[in-house]
Amino acid sequence: MPFDPAFPPTFNSLNRFKIWELEGFPNEKVGWAFYDLVSSHALSQAIIVQAESLAINPAEQDLHAVYFQRLAAADDAAIAIAQQMGRYFGFMLVALKRGDALNRQKNAEKDAAYWDYWSQVDRVFLGGGLSEGEFGRLLVSSAQAILQQYALDVQLSIAAYPRSLGLLGAARHVSTGEQALVLDFGSTRVKRGRAFYSDAGLQQVQVLPSIPAGFDVFVAAGQEQAIFERFVALLVDAYQPQDADLIPVSISAYVTPTGQPVLTQSGIYMHMSHLSDDLPALLSETVSQRVGRSVAVKLLHDGSAAASTYAPLDHAVVITLGTAIGSGYPVMRPGLRPLTSDFTVTN
Repeated sequence: MPFDPAFPPTFNSLNRFKIWELEGFPNEKVGWAFYDLVSSHALSQAIIVQAESLAINPAEQDLHAVYFQRLAAADDAAIAIAQQMGRYFGFMLVALKRGDALNRQKNAEKDAAYWDYWSQVDRVFLGGGLSEGEFGRLLVSSAQAILQQYALDVQLSIAAYPRSLGLLGAARHVSTGEQALVLDFGSTRVKRGRAFYSDAGLQQVQVLPSIPAGFDVFVAAGQEQAIFERFVALLVDAYQPQDADLIPVSISAYVTPTGQPVLTQSGIYMHMSHLSDDLPALLSETVSQRVGRSVAVKLLHDGSAAASTYAPLDHAVVITLGTAIGSGYPVMRPGLRPLTSDFTVTN
């Protein structure tokens, strides 16, 4: 499947991307997957390595919470971790933008169209939990310094609502109606929201409390029906009679142009594709039966949903930093609802 920025294939993943050739990149990190360098997992590992300097017990149940307390207190070791992760992120952008021969060869799953797109990128928007607050500021400033070191003109910006990009982008896919349910199914939590529209477009997204995804119990083979049932229940429980008859759902999985999760990937939600060759139709039929009304469920790749917030915008990428690294492209997509001039996000 060739690279298509509107519906990126599984090789779009930045989690598996590795640098094999780049002057200035730390030798000890050559060949490391970027999931192990720039993600919540990577942050946890860095905290454990620097636990003594941070005065943190490495067995602490919530390492991140204590780490962010240290960062808020301007602890030198905490600042250094954020800056180092920012430098790694900057090196990743440099390698993708330059597309040096050995990096192309060793990341062989990425095709020529992918590298061509990245060669033209001059704008990167950041979302996700790790882009927020002081950590995000330090990460971006450190990454921007690396880009400048290589004389690359790429502007980094933190999104106005970094944790809610999936909900915002999904909400733009509802072309008619005054109110809609929008959801963002991540690996660990399900974000929920309700979108409100005026004649001018999308006016407000009300972010509802997120809930644990709860899919981690379905680890054995043959659990696709159980995953499906929980997925449907979460949609049905949140749906209101006033909501539009289209439910856009961002999921942490790559999907085809019809919204079918691709089976050749890891994760949770792709397992539901074993139930039907047209999962969106099966979801729509099942949810319709349970809410007593005809509705359509639209499945969106999470990176593409986040990128829809900024579409259409040429030569740009939206990257989310959280449990893993997500990415999508704000290309032209038919039927997107515009954002109004007074658009807001509320909790």
